[in-house]
Amino acid sequence: MKFKSMKMTLVDGGMHHLGAKKEDVRETMILTSSIEETKEVAKHLIDAKETASHREYLTYVGTRNDKELGCISIGHGCMPMAIAVEELNHLDVKTIVKLGQIQAIQKGIKPGTIIIPSGAVRSEGASREYVPDAYPACGDIPLIDRLNRALNKAGLNVMVGLIRSHDAYYAEQPGDPEGLSKIEKWAKLGVLGNEHECSAMFVLSEIFRIHAAAALIVKENIADGTALSEDEYRRLNDMVNEIITETMSR
Repeated sequence: MKFKSMKMTLVDGGMHHLGAKKEDVRETMILTSSIEETKEVAKHLIDAKETASHREYLTYVGTRNDKELGCISIGHGCMPMAIAVEELNHLDVKTIVKLGQIQAIQKGIKPGTIIIPSGAVRSEGASREYVPDAYPACGDIPLIDRLNRALNKAGLNVMVGLIRSHDAYYAEQPGDPEGLSKIEKWAKLGVLGNEHECSAMFVLSEIFRIHAAAALIVKENIADGTALSEDEYRRLNDMVNEIITETMSR
């Protein structure tokens, strides 16, 4: 039995939010949180071309090692992520990889570390509209292993473990009077960091039978106040984009 989803389209036949049609995407798609980040990923594809643009969703397709790949921006947060996975499912996408940033909440995790989530705490509301709280948010194990091997082979510092997706970015920052105390309880439970999209991606990918994983750069550690410079982050981000596009084309 497979979860059913209503297909909604625009007048031209494109998906209601993504604006994309089936010919505009590929079976493997790389997801980012912003239009700018998607353009950076597209630089690592051969003959990349924009195929759809609607709202915050920008889509490119291209090739690498003669395999067709695509990338798309999905916006910030679990609600636009849920919309993206729903509509990519209707376009017959089979595999998705989320690239982006994460704030480490464990002291000693160095900025520049790549965190590959094995699963995510569901501290957000979007996935609750689909499944009960007891339902887990887990990544695809073979795909996690594939990303882990590739990033380690490149000599990067990689951690695989639990993260947390939540809705209230500013409520859990050092500047908030209770910000650090809020994250300390999760750190004690072994959660590596906070971000804002993966739990919805994992839940919806599971119910739609899509293979999903993520590779997230620790840009800053809010538990100990360390951070990458913008130049350091850009260099590392470009390296990760290169590794992941190469890996997903094999």
